[in-house]
Amino acid sequence: MPRDATLTTSFYADGASLFAPGAPLATGKDAIQKAWAGLMATPGFALTFDPTKIEVSRDGDLAYEFGEYQLTTNDKQGKPQTVRRKYVVVRGKQPDGA
Repeated sequence: MPRDATLTTSFYADGASLFAPGAPLATGKDAIQKAWAGLMATPGFALTFDPTKIEVSRDGDLAYEFGEYQLTTNDKQGKPQTVRRKYVVVRGKQPDGA
């Protein structure tokens, strides 16, 4: 994952929310960008996603992605620590069809 909070945030809808680990709920692109920037600036930051299931609604307007992510950051002693957690992403067709 590139360390570009602006690029990462560009994939979110205007009213989207992000549940970043150890942080309060971030709602809206400004808050989401700040959350990503803070997370990406953490020493040792590395993030991977492993989707396990993707479902698309019958009309194609929504898709749900379920999976696990692996986040690595350095602890207070500078040693890498990795956590695995689950995630869900909801994708929706925008009014312009995107």
